[in-house]
Amino acid sequence: MKKEQITKSLRLTLAMTAMGIAGFTGIQANADVITVSSYSFTPAATWVDSTGVELTDGNYGVSSDATVVGWYKKSSATITFDLGATWDVSSIVLTGTSGWSGIGGIASVDISVSLDGVLFTDLTNFGGSYTGKPFTRTLDVSGLGNARYVNVKLNGSTWMMLSEVDFVGIVPVADNTPPTLASSDIVDDKSDSPVLIDETVTYTVTFSEAMKASTVETNDFKNVGSAAATIDSVSTTGDYAVFEVAVTPSGTGTLQLQVKSGATLADPSDNALVTTPLITDPDVITVYADTVLPTLVGSDIVDDKSGGPVVEADTVTYTVTFSEPMDASTIGTADFENAGSPAASIKSVTATGDPAVYEVSVTPGGAGTLQLQVKAGAILEDLFENALVTSSPITDATVITVRAGRTQSYKADIAPDGNVWDDAGENPTAHPHSLSILARYTMCRRSMCGGEPATAP
Repeated sequence: MKKEQITKSLRLTLAMTAMGIAGFTGIQANADVITVSSYSFTPAATWVDSTGVELTDGNYGVSSDATVVGWYKKSSATITFDLGATWDVSSIVLTGTSGWSGIGGIASVDISVSLDGVLFTDLTNFGGSYTGKPFTRTLDVSGLGNARYVNVKLNGSTWMMLSEVDFVGIVPVADNTPPTLASSDIVDDKSDSPVLIDETVTYTVTFSEAMKASTVETNDFKNVGSAAATIDSVSTTGDYAVFEVAVTPSGTGTLQLQVKSGATLADPSDNALVTTPLITDPDVITVYADTVLPTLVGSDIVDDKSGGPVVEADTVTYTVTFSEPMDASTIGTADFENAGSPAASIKSVTATGDPAVYEVSVTPGGAGTLQLQVKAGAILEDLFENALVTSSPITDATVITVRAGRTQSYKADIAPDGNVWDDAGENPTAHPHSLSILARYTMCRRSMCGGEPATAP
């Protein structure tokens, strides 16, 4: 043990003994008190760390502003410690205070560790008591693995106050063993089934040990199958030994993932993966092109008016549902027309969140009928350039009656007898029993509705 570590261990033991704290119980034999390189706060502390070492300076007092760091009215705060080297950390000893008037204190602590300061393990929660003036808690973190960086996340309310954070552990035995990767540990998410062009395949690659994430990259892999393909990404998971490699084929043929010869993938001790002989997924995936033509039937063209009738100024929106996702760039207003009469105006064709579903807005050209259809000869294609068969029109099964006139808004009085009296001159508005309640109604005048009475919807 280094002299500085002996000194700090002695300070920790003497300070805890003086305070009557048995905080070192359960700490592994032959362990060192680790000298922390640096630490940082998220968010910034309210009761500030004026020296930058208050949490690691060996001063365990809690009665002075100069010896504690605190957060006011924060639900959580995270301290990230850099231990300066990789350690097998067995225990974390927290010293702080709570229980004074107005001090809510720490309710629980979450710990996560990292080898590179980027990818941290999932949080491990330590509940229990963090109360006392002062208090100490020894957290057994021996199951979290080797670490250089440690996140200590405090959860609580009002004041969360710490005086000292000590890390106890041993220097790991030097690792001179290179990682390995068996071909059988490259597994795709398609169960080796055939895939379409442009369908992404995700491979799970499991090494024999934790790897340094920064050394596992897209340019370390390639497809040795016959299909043109792109290595889209390499993603870390919650396990340093497990990575996900996404591959997308752009042509027909086969997919077979391989680690490139000479690729430098290393563990945290910089031991490199041996890439000879070549490490290749033993399973081959076939990539094929979609040759199935999209279809559309009349019953999949549905209007938003429940079959009508409508008046000639109304806009009707049709939902058109194809049998599969379509290429939106091949579908436009020129591909549709009214099979009824007179001709209608195709206002817009809009893609929806479902690539197989489109909305077509249509305004009638006058009184008559409205029946949307895909024009004969129109070219509408799926994502693989397979065209919809339009040797004859594809027509909506529903015919909407379009009446002359237009939709107007009227003020109306509602009489006690339930009759609606409009202000268009058809009926008197000054009915003697009117409730004089003005409301807006969409109504047809008698002259615009083929002689039908005016009604409120």
